[in-house]
Amino acid sequence: MPRLTLDLDPALLARLDREARLASRTRGEFVRDAIVECVESRDKERFIIAIARAASVDEGESPVALAEEALLTGNDAFATAERPKPRSHRGA
Repeated sequence: MPRLTLDLDPALLARLDREARLASRTRGEFVRDAIVECVESRDKERFIIAIARAASVDEGESPVALAEEALLTGNDAFATAERPKPRSHRGA
């Protein structure tokens, strides 16, 4: 795996070490996870903005809300899937 070298302020390095220790992770694991989270968050943000720009929005609907709904991931997707579905009432 390629390596990345960073120069960090000693105070930031101390904070990083503390957070990694609290998370029971190595410094490298903690930084790698933080970078992945940051990159995925920025990708998601750009995708939502692109959907919002392309969306034709009905009155009163937020294009960002529509985009976020279209991009459910992780726990959001599970929460949506676990939500009780409304029962359909069939007429006789």
